Amino acid sequence: MNHLMPCPFCGFTPDIAEDDCIFPVSYKIENGVKEFDVYSLNCYEVGGGCGASVLGDNRQDVIERWNTRNGNKMSWESQTEYFIKYVTDERYNKFSPEAQAWYKPITWG
Repeated sequence: MNHLMPCPFCGFTPDIAEDDCIFPVSYKIENGVKEFDVYSLNCYEVGGGCGASVLGDNRQDVIERWNTRNGNKMSWESQTEYFIKYVTDERYNKFSPEAQAWYKPITWG
């Protein structure tokens, strides 16, 4: 199962199961075979999002790009509303052991 972070602009969390979330936007034809080569992941407006999007080479690539902030992949998710919801390894390692106890690792893919 893939996990998407909320949109960094509006906070909406797109659902991968929705047709409006991830879809191919470009293809090439090699040896008579149609192959998709660019995918888009969207914070779809029909579901309450803002329309932000990212492009990638395939479904997994576009999911990883969506879940990356400032070049750092989010690796930890807070189990309480009182802490930052998603953090990188670098930020997590700066937390006290007491704060780290409130986070669990995110499993991508």
